[in-house]
Amino acid sequence: MRCLLALCAFAAAFGKAVVKQKKGADEWKSQMLFSERLIAGAGARGVAQTMLHPIDVMRTRLQAKGLTMSLDAKTFVKGVAPQFLLAFPAGACQFAAFEFAKEKFAAAGMKGALAELSCGAIGALAASVVRVPQEVIKQRVQADIYPNALAGTIKLMTTEGIPGFYKGYFATISRDVPWNALSFMFFAQAKKAYTHFTGSAPEGQQNLLLGALSGMTAAVIMTPIDVIKTRIMTGGEEVVVQQKRSEEEEYRRRSSHSSYSSCRSGSSSSSSRSSGGGGGSNSSSSSSSSSAVRVGVVEKLQL
Repeated sequence: MRCLLALCAFAAAFGKAVVKQKKGADEWKSQMLFSERLIAGAGARGVAQTMLHPIDVMRTRLQAKGLTMSLDAKTFVKGVAPQFLLAFPAGACQFAAFEFAKEKFAAAGMKGALAELSCGAIGALAASVVRVPQEVIKQRVQADIYPNALAGTIKLMTTEGIPGFYKGYFATISRDVPWNALSFMFFAQAKKAYTHFTGSAPEGQQNLLLGALSGMTAAVIMTPIDVIKTRIMTGGEEVVVQQKRSEEEEYRRRSSHSSYSSCRSGSSSSSSRSSGGGGGSNSSSSSSSSSAVRVGVVEKLQL
């Protein structure tokens, strides 16, 4: 009997510990400071975008006009510096604004898809302050318009000033705001669906898979606007790219033509030397023939 009571007491204590642990796992997000959310969002976005940078290079070069896809190591690291450096402040702004809006909506009693859409849109708007200059410099380096990020920043500042860094701003937020809103909404709804069908909340690997599917679905929906954004950010410099390419083709053409001309001139000079030697013998024979004719004429006159 005492053993049974001890077993029941142990089970009750264990159940309370499990409930307390679950509450602690659910409450740690609400206990995070604002600065901690900034750091977490910055790190998440910086690592994710840097890992996916080679795919981003391919996307830009496929969407921009007049570019060829060269599959080498240099191509896949084009624009990685602004991608890595500016992804952290952009992620900090986005996730801090997202969490702030989420708290305000929760305090107002607003939940569901509309609140999730609104929070994602607010986060994207906050990140656009850093995100748009990052995209302008990064995509122009990826499209071979600028040799590197530093040279592109200096040229853009001297030619267009601060407004040049925000070229295509409305196209960017027209892509980012719906994309972020849809991503967060799809992710939240996917977690609810997973919990409904499995009876347990998703954990690390499940959240990773659900997040990837949610972001991919939102990206497919927003691809047409993404193409427009890339053309706007790189289209103004398309003449420079075409001019550079035409100059390179002209240089190659002239180089091949000069090498061909040098080969022709070498063969012509050798043939001239050979024909020059033959010309000497011909002149000798012609002079001897003319002398014989003159001698014959003189003999006839004497007769």
